[in-house]
Amino acid sequence: MSAKVPEKILANTFIGKRITITQSMNQFAFKLLKVFCSRHQSDSRNMCFSPLEVFNSYVMLLIGSKGITETQLEDMLCLKNFNNPKRYKELMELRKWIIKSNHEIMVYGTVIYVDRKLQMQPDYLEKVKNMFEIKPKPVDFTKIDECVNLINKEAKAMTDGLIEGVIHQKDLQEEKEIKLIISNAVFFRGYWLFKFGYHRYYYDDYLRADTVSVAYASSDIRMVIILPKSINDEAIYLVDLLDAERLSKLFWQLQHSPKSLTELTIPRFALDAHKVSLQKSVQQMGSTSIYDRDQAELGGICANDRLHLTKLVHKAFILVDERGSQTPSIKVWYQN
Repeated sequence: MSAKVPEKILANTFIGKRITITQSMNQFAFKLLKVFCSRHQSDSRNMCFSPLEVFNSYVMLLIGSKGITETQLEDMLCLKNFNNPKRYKELMELRKWIIKSNHEIMVYGTVIYVDRKLQMQPDYLEKVKNMFEIKPKPVDFTKIDECVNLINKEAKAMTDGLIEGVIHQKDLQEEKEIKLIISNAVFFRGYWLFKFGYHRYYYDDYLRADTVSVAYASSDIRMVIILPKSINDEAIYLVDLLDAERLSKLFWQLQHSPKSLTELTIPRFALDAHKVSLQKSVQQMGSTSIYDRDQAELGGICANDRLHLTKLVHKAFILVDERGSQTPSIKVWYQN
């Protein structure tokens, strides 16, 4: 899916040698996609995940990181020199626009659960409040049943009841001395603006693929379908050809192509919400110290304990039918 970003956000594409947050998100999305596909293409022909959520969740860790961990996260997220007020403001404006322009069809929520004995850094609390409008919830992780019920209940509520059981008792039992859990969810339910009729179509010679942009009602978000010209072509080859710049050019072509009567047949389909661990993919992208108890530098998050990331679980699915599509997803992070 894509979204038309206002010119004021895209203005000054390069400020000095710095790229915009929007560009960083796109570049990160393709880095993750390529690594994710290389690791999981043999597992299933269908893959579904939300790079936007992964990006935002890692930013929550980036703003509390230092040293080698900060450097690795910035490289992975394509966010050079991110930890400064101007960059924070840029991310806040983009996030507010995404939520405001799609408030009728999108629900986005993040909850940070922290050990009640953890002393959070005041500066970190202020940052997550201003940037993500959240306040960490103190919990007692020794009461496993209560924690599991609370996290699953709130995850279910954030995804309109479509995603359940994101965390189980054994998940907490396997992790010793859990100090912090980040649960991140987005629920998107879009209805087609035109169930029948005119859509924007473009044939891309480089990709050897037909592309079509399908609009949603009450939203700037579009579903972009890329269909290889030959039915024998594996879609995975598109991953090798696509990157953030190529996709931006493709979106531009679609946006400026005239609407035309398009014969478009989309079967009803649903990709199930399988849990996927992203730890190895993230480490392959260069962010390794954050998972190392001795190397992780997250002192900007808490003052009285040393944190490191132990697990990242992602769960997403998409449903497309004659009315539209819905895409709930959830992510759970464990920090010891």
